[in-house]
Amino acid sequence: MTFAQRDGFVQDAFRRQEWPVRGLTGIQEYSIREGAFCIREGAHTFNRPLYGPPGPILPFAGDRPQWLLAEIGRSKLGILSLAITNRWLHEATAVESAYDAGRMRQVLGDPALGDPLLTITTLRLAETPGFILRLEATGPLAVRWVFGGLRAGFDTDWAGSGGWPGGLHAEDAAGNRVLLGEGVACLSTPDVPDRVVTVATSGEPPRLVALAEADPEVLFAAAPDERPGVGGVLHLDGSPAFLVVAAVAPDAEPAGLPPIQAGEQVFRQAEECWRARAERLAVCTPVPELDAAVRSNNAALDGLWRPPSFLGGTVRGATEGWPLGWRGWYGPICAGDHERVRQAIRFHADHAVEEPATGIQSRGAFCSFIRFDGHAEPGSYDMNQGFLDQIRYYYAWTGDLETVRAVWPALRRCLEYERRESDPDGDGLYANRQNTWVSAGRPPGSGGGTQASAYLYRAHCFAAAVAERLGEDPSPYRDEAARIRAAVQAHLWMERPGHFAEYLDPDGALHTAAEAASIYLPVTLGLAEPLPAIRATEYLTRRLWRFGDQILTNDWFPVSATNGCLAHHETLHAALAYFHAGDAGRGWRLLQTVTRAFCRAVVPGSLSGYAGRDGAQGDDVEFADAVSLFARCVVEGLFGLEPDVPAGRLSWTPRFPPEWPRASLHTAGYTLAYQRSGTRERYTLALPNDLAATLHLPLRFDRLKRVTLDGRPISYQGEPGLDQQRIVLRLPPARRAVVELVYSNRARARVSDPPAWAVAGESVALATTAGSIAGVEDPEGALKGVRLTGSRLEARAGRLGQHTFYARLKLPHAEVIHPVPLEVRPAFELLDAQLLASAACPGEAFLEVTLRANKPERVPPPFEVLYAGRTYRGRLGAAGPGGRAASERPGEPATFRFAVKNPERLSPGGIPLRVTIRAAAGPVVLTGETRLWSLFQAWLEAGEAFAARCRPLAIPRNARLDALFNRHDEDTGLPLLNGGTGRDTGSPNLEHVAACLREGVFRSAVGVPFQIPAEGENLLCLSRERSHPAAVEIPVGGQAETLYLLLANVTRDSQTHRAQARVHLEYADGEQEQIDLRGPEVIDHLLQHYAARAYPQWVGGERDGYYGPGPATGTHADVVDLHPGRREPIARLRLECLTRETLIGVLGVTLLSPP
Repeated sequence: MTFAQRDGFVQDAFRRQEWPVRGLTGIQEYSIREGAFCIREGAHTFNRPLYGPPGPILPFAGDRPQWLLAEIGRSKLGILSLAITNRWLHEATAVESAYDAGRMRQVLGDPALGDPLLTITTLRLAETPGFILRLEATGPLAVRWVFGGLRAGFDTDWAGSGGWPGGLHAEDAAGNRVLLGEGVACLSTPDVPDRVVTVATSGEPPRLVALAEADPEVLFAAAPDERPGVGGVLHLDGSPAFLVVAAVAPDAEPAGLPPIQAGEQVFRQAEECWRARAERLAVCTPVPELDAAVRSNNAALDGLWRPPSFLGGTVRGATEGWPLGWRGWYGPICAGDHERVRQAIRFHADHAVEEPATGIQSRGAFCSFIRFDGHAEPGSYDMNQGFLDQIRYYYAWTGDLETVRAVWPALRRCLEYERRESDPDGDGLYANRQNTWVSAGRPPGSGGGTQASAYLYRAHCFAAAVAERLGEDPSPYRDEAARIRAAVQAHLWMERPGHFAEYLDPDGALHTAAEAASIYLPVTLGLAEPLPAIRATEYLTRRLWRFGDQILTNDWFPVSATNGCLAHHETLHAALAYFHAGDAGRGWRLLQTVTRAFCRAVVPGSLSGYAGRDGAQGDDVEFADAVSLFARCVVEGLFGLEPDVPAGRLSWTPRFPPEWPRASLHTAGYTLAYQRSGTRERYTLALPNDLAATLHLPLRFDRLKRVTLDGRPISYQGEPGLDQQRIVLRLPPARRAVVELVYSNRARARVSDPPAWAVAGESVALATTAGSIAGVEDPEGALKGVRLTGSRLEARAGRLGQHTFYARLKLPHAEVIHPVPLEVRPAFELLDAQLLASAACPGEAFLEVTLRANKPERVPPPFEVLYAGRTYRGRLGAAGPGGRAASERPGEPATFRFAVKNPERLSPGGIPLRVTIRAAAGPVVLTGETRLWSLFQAWLEAGEAFAARCRPLAIPRNARLDALFNRHDEDTGLPLLNGGTGRDTGSPNLEHVAACLREGVFRSAVGVPFQIPAEGENLLCLSRERSHPAAVEIPVGGQAETLYLLLANVTRDSQTHRAQARVHLEYADGEQEQIDLRGPEVIDHLLQHYAARAYPQWVGGERDGYYGPGPATGTHADVVDLHPGRREPIARLRLECLTRETLIGVLGVTLLSPP
């Protein structure tokens, strides 16, 4: 064990598991110019794939002027390099690259290359896999080119996190074959028999060159050997030159490209295709980064398409087949790729599971993965729920009843499957069974959950509408939707905290620590009413809003590939929920963070699945969920466009930042535009069909003068809005409409909120400058004795804690919901307590206590601190020796330092303390503790005295630790100890413990001894599985100042933030005490240390290794300290495992006797 020092005092130095932030190295800042992502002297090569005709062959350009053609996950089809004089252009020092939604343009002005500026524009070919270069120069220039290096076995997984090293990679040309024709060269290799790469130019005919890692002149001068390539010269003198690289079948007729006109035509065709892709979903806003990101994201949407369905990612995730999930189709639907989505729906609907009849992915489910060879794999994921919702979304945008009719029998069977497998008890709550991206990183859960219930609620609403359109009885689906809604409200909605629970355990235990998906799904799928939706997103703000403006997937441990991580698609889905809940400000903040990731990137103009700690691009670049949800969040969230074509209507709810004077959107035949000038706002719609539009418009100022539709007055109604008035306009069916709002003046209501905190029982007041306060919603109990008088609210502060209450303001046109955050504090608080043990002078220690007086008193009150059997005195407002006094203002902390009078009573871990403040109204008692495990690392002699006071107990044993690593979970069949960590456990053991045993006693690194047998069973396992008892009784027979446990536990992530074990103490006089051990504070996983209150003791196996993302201690047992509340002798203790999916492993129990 090691310890750190700070200011000469001992500090604990052990590591704790961090959130697995999967950022990228080599992040660069790209700027936006004319819609392109630009950089000067960029560092990366081959870091920008160019998408076009769907297929596995992709060209890669990059910051550096060099080009790679590759077949994803299979073969490298050659590298193109250019040179001027005797210098390779990818080594040039003055290069500016500009990536624009599938087009790469590079300008070279390196003085070493001569005076002319060279501009190279690269586009994907219109129909053939390959690319075309257009070269232009400001003066006469000769450009050499070299191409070659084909080989099989080329792993392109690197493209999911950046580029590939530049250079010629001449070794890959070994065994290549080159055939020269008139104006064209053909390259092949026996390793890739089904591909021929052709190179055609508008310059000199290609010639053979010898590929080598050398200067250009060496390659052109040498005779081709076993590493042949092709090269040539392009002469630029006032006209552009062209070079085409294409991959064709071996029997194709390669066509040359000698005349300049042909090059112009090929380039023009490629440019037309590029422009059509780049502009199909377009926005114009005051934020150039957003406009460019939307444009660039269109290219990624194209890259996801591989007929007849969509890939899981453009490069990574594009090598084996088509996944059914997760959320990759919303974006193509928003962007108007409806024919592609129609094909995908029919394709996957034809791959329904027939056998087995029951179980996960049984009859009625859809296969979660279909390989490129047509082999369908049911898998373990329930991607059916997301699939059903994307069909619903497609139908809303297109009204394509024929496609829905064709797949309707399969959809009905899928709903039957979900009822049978996910709600077997018929209570209306559906189990979350690996049905979302975040749940894919852990074993299937059990019990009714919010996520699955939200999906199935909306699916049954959709099914009811379809059944009615098809002439069938919709009532079974409507009844099931109503039953789901009622069950969720009754069992999963928590009124006091104001959010949905994660799930309800089969034994009735409610898992209250909701992950982000359990908030954004019920909000975006219509399962949350307006105010509960607002309150639910407040949960995200308070608990999961981390690392700037990003949303953590959840705060569960142990972490894994999807648990406790940052992912752009999760932040985007959360942003969509904020937009739906009416909190456009926070929705835009999240969307803006993701938008900036397009610029702060390794792969310019692209979005990744995972996110960096600061919101930059992370791993899994152009993951389908991220690409798709970005488009959806812009269209549906920010612009608020929601068509319902089957019903002949659409909804438009613009949610722009208030400072924007303009914004426009064009997609799928819809054009929406907003303009503001002074006290006038204009909303313009152009629609592909005659649709009845409903506009939900925010009011910028308090009072409207008039509202017109196409120049004529139109009636409107008010509706509640979050911190702003909103009106609703219902327009008659039309293809075009112009709505204008004119305000009487620029007046805006202002609300004077109470201070951020108040002492319980003290007065709280709120007032508005316009309108009146019509009521207050206070489900959390922040207020007491509320009184409303016109524009003023008066009350007293209520329950302690951080709360939000909601004032309902009545303004001229609508009611406004105004959230008011309020922290209710006690009169006095113990904020912190620390034991400061000298690292240089053993036995010298200080107690440092930080107090806060929130309620002023005329005379600063005195206080006493009872700590380790001694009393220390001070007075608020006057610091003790070495302390820092508070100011006279209430709410300011004051720190007091006392020299510890009896250091021999100190012990490792926590030491309780009690502060008694002699306030005017009577004594106030505050309790807390200091916590320092490394106390005896600098005080060795004191450690020996402490060990002499310890009495290790003999406990029953029923397992061996190393044997557990070969066991599997009885329900899931997954490795028991590896469950939830997502990593190979290796061979953990107790070898370190065995090596340190002295007469059957192991002295832990913190000085606590434990009795552990050298042979045989060495662990007491408690579990709610059938293999171990749930509780065990251990005789004690003595007084205990502290009880130390050495625990080697295993737990699933969904069980954290709960009491997972319980210690029952039975005293000699018959009294009892109960101490709960909660995760993640005390209980953690022996492969990941995250318990803040426990010390990780290495027991064997890999030392300081980790089995989860991020730094953590490897195989360890936790030293846990418990402090009995009574000084009576303890007769016995009873250990009990409380939660499912948890194994409590006890290696030792030790009693610290009072002196």
